[in-house]
Amino acid sequence: MVVKSIGHEENSSSSSLLDTYSRIIQKNQIKLIDVNEIKTNQKRANIIALEHYIGEIKNEYIENFKDTSVIERWFSPVDDLNKLLLSFALKSFKFYLAKSEEENRYILAYSVDGEEIFIELDNRYCKSYQEKIKRRANYLSWKYQKSTSVLLTLTIDPKLYYDNKYRMWMDIKKQYNRFITAVKYYFKKRGVKSPPYVCTIEAQKNGNPHLHICFLGASRIMDYRKLRDLWKLGFIWINRDSAGKKIRNPINYLMKYITKTYTNTNEYNQLTQALCWLFNIRSYQCSRGLITPLKPKSDSECSSEYLVIVDDSIPLSFLYQNIDFVKRLNDPIFRNKYTNYDPNGYRKRRERFYMRYT
Repeated sequence: MVVKSIGHEENSSSSSLLDTYSRIIQKNQIKLIDVNEIKTNQKRANIIALEHYIGEIKNEYIENFKDTSVIERWFSPVDDLNKLLLSFALKSFKFYLAKSEEENRYILAYSVDGEEIFIELDNRYCKSYQEKIKRRANYLSWKYQKSTSVLLTLTIDPKLYYDNKYRMWMDIKKQYNRFITAVKYYFKKRGVKSPPYVCTIEAQKNGNPHLHICFLGASRIMDYRKLRDLWKLGFIWINRDSAGKKIRNPINYLMKYITKTYTNTNEYNQLTQALCWLFNIRSYQCSRGLITPLKPKSDSECSSEYLVIVDDSIPLSFLYQNIDFVKRLNDPIFRNKYTNYDPNGYRKRRERFYMRYT
């Protein structure tokens, strides 16, 4: 692994390094988290945060109104809960994007040779990840551009969920798996191999989810009535866009949508991205072996030790050159040494100044 120079010269004085260590600890620019303490269920964590958010909003109204029955009536309609869901999703997602731009994340691990290495972690909204989506979408468009495809758009009838958007999004992945399994079983029962597919989820302007599934290399899946009976949750559109117009090239249409939605963030796709992030839904799903996974499993055997969250101003080379310092950041005695570090007695002079003029 190539380590870049960070501008810390070898002949720099020890006091300068102490100043750097002190600044990092006092400003909490490097955080160290044991991998065994990391909660991997991101969806559950987001849902708990959503419940707290709704509870905080509700408590604010309770403090302003003595009659709690008014609050219960105000929060009982599903419309109000839907508004809170969409509001929380957008606010939390914007905060997550801002934090992602301000910090980098690495896994401190041991390689097979026993060498300590930093493995960079990316998320689906970083440029490298978005480039992977674009390349895979372009590959599928090129490979199947001359083949017949069938695009299904599966909508959800809000009445089946009592117009509760939270329940719709919590259930959409389960219903997608159920439908795909039913389609595969339909082909297997007839001794025919099920065609490969690509699927993505879109949020409508009102926040309701619906599915786009493109079956590749197929001119027909099954009778429309059979598809309707398998889906059961709403309308099904076959090779039609939202305006009802015929789609001539379904795979190009779907890949263009995935590229437009998941390779940048703007006002048109932010709601879809926010809700997929909140409920931990992938940008797209496809048949196994159709394309290279966005995050392929590593062949190298590494023993992970810590998750290292680093301020964007600190380069990776600093971590390698000061790896012993990084590994001791969770030691309270070690941190206290640099927390109370006061070069040139600046803190004491400042305290005397305030005592004199206050």
